[in-house]
Amino acid sequence: MRWIDLLGFAAAAAVLARFCMNSIRHLRLASLASNVLFVLYGVSAHLYPVVILHLILVPINLQKLYRIRPEA
Repeated sequence: MRWIDLLGFAAAAAVLARFCMNSIRHLRLASLASNVLFVLYGVSAHLYPVVILHLILVPINLQKLYRIRPEA
């Protein structure tokens, strides 16, 4: 198995992990992790629709994570 395949499996595992989250904060963090992994996978495998999708999702997840930050 090539390293690029492992990267793809890691990205898919991060998506699967999101379905097990009970906390919205953990869900957003797992989503960001999967977005980053999918961007790396897409760039490495020259899958540009995957790259574009996850580059769009990164700021969305960052914004939603910022909105749920604890009040200081």
